[in-house]
Amino acid sequence: MDVQIHEICPQFSSGILQEIRVASATDTELKELNDVVYNGWPTNIKQVPEILKPYWTFRDEITTEDGIAMKGQRIIIPHIMQSMILTKLHAGHQGSEKTKLRARTSVYWRGMNSDIEKSCKSCNTCQEMQNSQPKEPLIQTEVPPGPWHTIGTDLFYLDGAEYLLVADYYSKYQFVREVPKGKSSSRTIANLTKEIFSEQGVPKIVRSDNGPHFEGQAYKEFAKQYNFQHTTSSPHYPRSNGFIESQVKTTKKTMKKARATNTDPRMALLCLRATPINSTLPSPAELLFGRPIQDNLPKKIPKGKTTEEVTSRLLQRQATQKYYHDRNTKPLQPLKPGQSINIQDPRTQTWKPAEIKEKIQEVPRSYIITKPGGGEIRRN
Repeated sequence: MDVQIHEICPQFSSGILQEIRVASATDTELKELNDVVYNGWPTNIKQVPEILKPYWTFRDEITTEDGIAMKGQRIIIPHIMQSMILTKLHAGHQGSEKTKLRARTSVYWRGMNSDIEKSCKSCNTCQEMQNSQPKEPLIQTEVPPGPWHTIGTDLFYLDGAEYLLVADYYSKYQFVREVPKGKSSSRTIANLTKEIFSEQGVPKIVRSDNGPHFEGQAYKEFAKQYNFQHTTSSPHYPRSNGFIESQVKTTKKTMKKARATNTDPRMALLCLRATPINSTLPSPAELLFGRPIQDNLPKKIPKGKTTEEVTSRLLQRQATQKYYHDRNTKPLQPLKPGQSINIQDPRTQTWKPAEIKEKIQEVPRSYIITKPGGGEIRRN
C-alpha cells in the first residue's frame, strides 16, 4: 500500500484552511478521493469509481495533507467552496487567461478553467472596461540584466487623486503611492520615491517623462544624491516608453474596476502582483523578491533550502543573544492578584503604589493593574 501523507504547510491561511478541511469531509467526491489516496489506487482504471476516473491520468500527483486533497502543490477545492474561490480569483479583475494562470499556482477542481472563463465573461465591470484597440506599435526597451536594475516611473490620476507609480522593468512589479493633495511637486515625488528606494534599494537607471515633477531641481538633486542614472522621454509621446505606459494602464484599470465593484483596490493590486506573467514566467513578486507571496487564495508556499538554513541561523542568533542577556539577570517571581506594587508614571517618572488585579494568561509577564486613584492599566 502506497500512502502519501505530508505535514500541512504553515504558510496556509489557518481560517480558510479549516473551512476547506471541513467542507472536504462532507464532499462526496473528495471523501472518495481521500480514501483512494489513503488505501492506494487500483491497478486498472476500470476498478476506479466513476466519479474519480477524471483524476486517473494525474493520480501520482494527488496526495492528502491533514484531510485536504492536493494536486501537486495545489489545493483541490470542495464543490461547495468553488464559487467563493472564483470570487477571490477574480478580485484583481484580470482576464480569463491571467486568472487561470493565478489559479494554477494554488488551487484546482474539475472544470475550473471553464468556470473561470464563464466568471470573467459574466463580469459586467470587466466588459465595460475592455481595452481599446492599440493605435500604433509600442517602442520596447531591452530586458535589464536583473531585478531592480532599471525602473520606470510616472504619475496618473484616478477619481480626483494623483498617484505615483514606480515599476521594475525586469519583474514588472509596480509600487503605487498616493500623492498628498495640494503637495504635488518635484520634492514630493522625490520623497515618495525615496521611501520605495529605502525599502527596495537604489536601481541603476530610472526612466520617466520630462514633465516638471521629474525635471525639477529637487528630483535632479535626488538622482545625484542617490547616484542613479535618470533618463527621460517626452510626456506628449508616452509610447516611446511602452513599458511604463502599459503599467500605468493596467494599474489604473485594476484600481478602477475594484472601486466600481466596491472591493479593495489594494487587494486587487496584490492579486496582480501575485499572478504569473505567462505560462513560462512566475509572478512579478516572485521575480523581484525571489519567492511567491501570499494573496487572498489558499496557497501552499514550499519552504526552500535557503529558508531552512536561515531559520536555523536565526534560532542560533536568538540563543546567543539570550545567553549574553541572561548572564546578569534572574527570573522574578510571578505577581499575584491583590499584591501591592509600585508603578512608574511615564509623565512624571515618579513611582506610585498600585495593586495587581489579574494576570494576562496568554501573554508572559503581563498584568492588569488597579491604579491608586481608580481605573485600570495594563503593564508588563
